[in-house]
Amino acid sequence: MKGYLKSEELSIKVTEFTRTMEVLFLSSREAFYDFFTKGISISLKNMINKLSRELIDEQIKCTVKGFNLNRMRKAFNLRISFLKYFNIKGGTEMADKIHEIMERLSTKLPSTQTVVCESDEEFYFTAGQLAYYIMQQSKSHNKNFGIFEPFLIVKNPTLLKRKLAEMFEIYKHAISIQNIKFKNAFGMVMGYEPEVKMTDHMKDLFLAGLLSNNIFYTKNENKEEVAENGKNE
Repeated sequence: MKGYLKSEELSIKVTEFTRTMEVLFLSSREAFYDFFTKGISISLKNMINKLSRELIDEQIKCTVKGFNLNRMRKAFNLRISFLKYFNIKGGTEMADKIHEIMERLSTKLPSTQTVVCESDEEFYFTAGQLAYYIMQQSKSHNKNFGIFEPFLIVKNPTLLKRKLAEMFEIYKHAISIQNIKFKNAFGMVMGYEPEVKMTDHMKDLFLAGLLSNNIFYTKNENKEEVAENGKNE
């Protein structure tokens, strides 16, 4: 069709535009063409939820150089914007939900009292924050978002907690015992039993936790020493 890129014209680069991305592009190009040139949205609306999630997953899996937060945040924000535009569940309320959870965590994580997870949404968001912080402790010079793939493929929250525990066991030497926020968050997640598996809305919240400003890199009132967010990126 006129105006489309031909398959052979697509430049496949493992670190930027993979074969899977090509397949997703080719399967959705007609829907995007209809939407942007004809104002017909029905085809894109029907596929945008699954399409945008698969594109983000693929980008995370195949990033082989550094933690490119800006690129990943833009991709995630674009997904949420599409969901909001098409009035698909999870789009309109996501930004407010993220803000609400972050406000709640910033209040209770520095506490010296016992804190608990209050909802499945808080569980998955906090798990994303923990996953990023723990994996950031790696001293590897080849750190990349691909290391988060094991977290993305799990559906069972029990397996998600197990994966966090395994990664903590590897990198615990790099995490200060004085880091109260981390200890509270880790205890919250490990002690909570979600009712909902990590699918759809909950996976969005996990990704939001992974990609949002990391709460463990903010300074506490007690001047706990932590690195600035992104220092090791």
